[in-house]
Amino acid sequence: MTLFSPVVRRFCSVFLCTVLALCSLLLASPAAHAEGSKELNSSGGGRVFLEWNPTASLGVDLARRTRILVYAQAGETINLGSSVSNSSDSKDIVYSSPSGAQAGVCDVLAGGYGLINTTAKELAGPLPNVGGYTPCVVTATETGVYLIEFHGATGSNPTPQPATAEITAAVPGNTITTWDVTVKNGAVAFAGRVFTPYLSVNMGNSGQSLSSNVYVQTRDGYQYRVDFNGVDPYGFILVANRSGFTLNGKPTFQSLQLADNGATIPAGYKVGNENVTDLNSFHKIFFNPPNPSLPTTAAAPGGSIWLHPPTALPADINNVTFTGQDGTPGQFAPGTGGTFSYNALGAGTVLFALDLNNDGIYGNAKDRVLFGTAEIGTNTLTWDGKDAQGVAASTAATIRVRAELAAGDVHFPYIDGETNLNGLIIERLTFSDANKYTVYWDDTSLSPAVSGSIPLGTQGTSSVGGAHRYPGNYGDNRGIDTWALYPSGRPLFQNLATPGLADVSITKTHSPAVLVPGQPVTYTVTVTNASTLARANGVRVTDNVPAAVTGVTWTCTPTGAAVCALASGSGNTIDTILNLPPSSSATFTVSGTLSSTYASGTISNTASAARGNDTTDPNLSNNTATNVAPIDVADIGVVKTGFMAAAPLSDMTYTLVFTNNGPASATVTRRDTFSNSTFVSASDGGTAPGGAVT
Repeated sequence: MTLFSPVVRRFCSVFLCTVLALCSLLLASPAAHAEGSKELNSSGGGRVFLEWNPTASLGVDLARRTRILVYAQAGETINLGSSVSNSSDSKDIVYSSPSGAQAGVCDVLAGGYGLINTTAKELAGPLPNVGGYTPCVVTATETGVYLIEFHGATGSNPTPQPATAEITAAVPGNTITTWDVTVKNGAVAFAGRVFTPYLSVNMGNSGQSLSSNVYVQTRDGYQYRVDFNGVDPYGFILVANRSGFTLNGKPTFQSLQLADNGATIPAGYKVGNENVTDLNSFHKIFFNPPNPSLPTTAAAPGGSIWLHPPTALPADINNVTFTGQDGTPGQFAPGTGGTFSYNALGAGTVLFALDLNNDGIYGNAKDRVLFGTAEIGTNTLTWDGKDAQGVAASTAATIRVRAELAAGDVHFPYIDGETNLNGLIIERLTFSDANKYTVYWDDTSLSPAVSGSIPLGTQGTSSVGGAHRYPGNYGDNRGIDTWALYPSGRPLFQNLATPGLADVSITKTHSPAVLVPGQPVTYTVTVTNASTLARANGVRVTDNVPAAVTGVTWTCTPTGAAVCALASGSGNTIDTILNLPPSSSATFTVSGTLSSTYASGTISNTASAARGNDTTDPNLSNNTATNVAPIDVADIGVVKTGFMAAAPLSDMTYTLVFTNNGPASATVTRRDTFSNSTFVSASDGGTAPGGAVT
């Protein structure tokens, strides 16, 4: 440890925490105190203890310890203080410079420098402020972002206490009661320089009131104020990022049920796509409004970091199209959905408002609002076919879409915050307008729902008096996501999705009227789309012609704009596809020969037509057609009369009567076999070679 000034300065370490950045004011008062636990506790309620747990984490992403980052210029001093009473590793405050070359430890208890053991010292800040604490002082040798960790002792949760009450010097648990980071240039102190990528804090128990304000700087230059407004979280983590909770790298725009009794984030999910070891990943959480003098970027541990980027205006979108889930452009089956495709001229969050009740208002009643993260170029957004109440959209009219791109998109995944009766207040400070308090959420994936909560807020709700409220312990073991943004104000309106209500029917006839074995047979199969609006593409037509019909060939003849996938074919199995625009049909002519040995009196054949792609068929009773054809078969009978015993060598005469009981006519070869007799004659001139009259 290097001592920069043995009399005035001692080494402290900077508390390591990840917070979002906003503008802050340059303070010129020599007695000014910069930022730390004073800011988190200045609004009353219960005391907010900073977490430093060396082992606990929320999955692989979020350790339950806050890392503090501070921007300082070479030659400025970083004044550090902490209430730590017994850190687990004797490293009460640990710090490192942007390059890592300047690193050190403040042993607060052993050195006596940096100890904040009274509320008065917390409020006063570092000496020479009146009543201030004796700081551990680090003189910055580099310009950039310094990383600071405030270590605590291992143990149980801290004892809850009011934010303004006199602090308890010895606080058990993995928490810090008071802490301070003050950057000075001589006697001038600066606020708005201290931030964290995410905030992990503890209130000691439930039944407390968190009333702090923090400020968020987004990577595209927007600033927000978050007022916790009396939330009762116990211990929780607050993140500010662009994508909320993601599943396999894709934003869900939903809250999340945690696994393992709230200990971890489920497999496949992350808190955004960010890497917490990369200081550029999350938005930045500040404890004061970000100082406007902050540079756009600065050196930091691990490389460069953005601090105060220019504000990017929302871009536009164009080339919006819709394809149903079966692949039909501009059409969906009611009860199902499809995919929107669009071109984004800039990055941001896209909003698609579907006017499902066709009243010309976007985002009221059952209207669905879809969100997606847009990158420059072609993007897609999926709709599951449901309305804002989670019910399959029943609209029978073309859906008009209001599509818009937004910038300043920020999510606030609020993890394991038990109770929020008052709701959060989230204010956009950049481009202040009538919608600056508007927030959104979707808790429909959380089960069970609880009385007193509103599971879906995607139509936008003002948070001016608190929004996204939920009752006791609803947020326990859950990640509650609330988000905000700045829409472009240049929406694109377009008729995109037509409901596919198409009555597809099929008929089947035969000719001739009575079939004759050994003779030709023709079937006529007609498939029709009766809808005047919806296309029935991809209609599958099947017909298994009986094996008794041989030499089968078929042709398909479309009418109107219908399309036959195959114009002709052969074989007894017909399995092909039709595309049927509104009010069109196609006719199959099936030809073959009925087997000459077919002996039944009828022959049955069934053809069917399935629904089209991205359609709902309101009448399924006419999607099959069975044809029963009569067969021309004769019923031949014979009766022998007059036959009796006769004397040897005498003539005997008998009569054969042949009958046809139908239904078909028949040509009959009459034949009678005899023995021990000699043929004399037959009335029709028949002959009897070989003992048989023919």
